[in-house]
Amino acid sequence: MDLNQNLPLDDTALKNFNKYTIEVNKVIQFLNLLKINLDGEIDFIIPNVKKDDITQILDDESKKRYVFLDKDLFIENNYDIYGEATVNLFSPSNYIHKFRQLIRYVLLIKLIENNTDYFKSKKKSTAKKAIMIVTDGKYDDFINKLSDSKIFSKDFEEKEFTSNSIDNIINYKKFKEELDDFENKIKYINDGKIKCNAVISDYAKNDYIGLKNEYYKEKNKYINDENLLKERTKNLLKFLKASEIPFILCYFPKVGGEFPFDFFGNKPIILKKNKKGDNSYQYQFKFFDSKSFISQEELKDNYASKKEIEENYILKKKLKKNIYQ
Repeated sequence: MDLNQNLPLDDTALKNFNKYTIEVNKVIQFLNLLKINLDGEIDFIIPNVKKDDITQILDDESKKRYVFLDKDLFIENNYDIYGEATVNLFSPSNYIHKFRQLIRYVLLIKLIENNTDYFKSKKKSTAKKAIMIVTDGKYDDFINKLSDSKIFSKDFEEKEFTSNSIDNIINYKKFKEELDDFENKIKYINDGKIKCNAVISDYAKNDYIGLKNEYYKEKNKYINDENLLKERTKNLLKFLKASEIPFILCYFPKVGGEFPFDFFGNKPIILKKNKKGDNSYQYQFKFFDSKSFISQEELKDNYASKKEIEENYILKKKLKKNIYQ
C-alpha cells in the first residue's frame, strides 16, 4: 500500500504504478462503504505450495471428512495460500465480520492478479493465490451448509454474489445491502432477547403458565428471523465459489486462542488421546481436583517433563508449574 512513494523514473514502471493506483483507489472507496480497510493482517500465509500436494488430500481417507476443495479450481502448478482461521464460520453473530473479511481477501487477490508487473517491481510474490478457511463449530452444521450451498456441484451457478472480477464486486449494490440488512436483523434479534429476559426478571406473579405465554409471545417475534439468518450464512460459501479463486475448507474442532488455564485455577490438567475407528483421534483435556497426588499412570501423554514422569507421584503445585512453563 505504499502509494506515497517516489514516482518510478522509467515509462513502463510509471504506467504500472498509475494503473495500480487507479484500481486500488476504486477498491478502497468501495471498501469504505462497507466499513472495511484493505490494509490488514492475513492469519497465515503458506507460500509456494504444489498443486498436487493440495489436490491429493482428497484421496487421503483420514482427511476427506475434514478437508473440502474443488480440484477443478486448481489449475496452476503452485499456489500461495492465504489462510483464515475462524471460530464457527456459520454462526450468524460472526457472519458480518467474516463476509467483510472474505470480500477483502478476494479483492486483494484480484488486485495482485491484475497488477503482476507492479507487484514484481515491489518484489512481492505474484504466484497464483488460494484461500484456506479453517473453522470449528458443529460438524453436522458445517456438512449441511456445504451440501445446501451446492458449491461442489457441477451445475453450480451463483448470480446473487457475482465476484469473479473487481468491477463486478465494486459496482454491485448487493454486498452493502446484504451486510446492512443482516446487521439490522441481528440488532432486532438482540433487542428481542433483551425483552424476553426482561419478561422473566420483571414478572411478579406466581403464575408459570402466564410467564411462559408472555415469554414465548416475545420470543416468537424474532425466532423466525434468527432461523433465516442461520440459513443465510451459507452465502459465504457461494461468494467464495463465485470468486473463481481456488479455496480449501478445513474443519478442525478447536481453532485459535490458548487453553484457559485461569479457568481451572490450580487443578492439574492432562490431555487424553483416544483413537477412533476411522484412523482419527479424539483429544480431551481432563483435570483432577479430588486428590492431592496423581499417579504415574494418570500422567501419560500430558505436559509433564520426562524426568517428572519417572517419579512415582507429583504434587499438584509441581505439575501446575510445569504446565505454565
